[in-house]
Amino acid sequence: SDPNKRNLVSEVSTKSVTVYGESNTTSILAYDCGMKFNIIRYFVDEHNVKLTVVPFDYDLEANPSNIQWDGLFLSNGPGDPNMCPQ
Repeated sequence: SDPNKRNLVSEVSTKSVTVYGESNTTSILAYDCGMKFNIIRYFVDEHNVKLTVVPFDYDLEANPSNIQWDGLFLSNGPGDPNMCPQ
């Protein structure tokens, strides 16, 4: 089966909101579209960022987790981007 005919991002994205580096002051919201842990480590350890990782389809307009953020990061992901309509 051709993996580019599936929404691979929905398969690899986190299913819940997770916060890393909670004691850091600058807050970045990161959409997980297949993010590697090294990206999380880089933000938290090298740049002292509070990184809130959300699923690829998190509704930021509704913001059900009431996340406060200073910046936004969209991770890269696997497969054909056209298969991820969200």
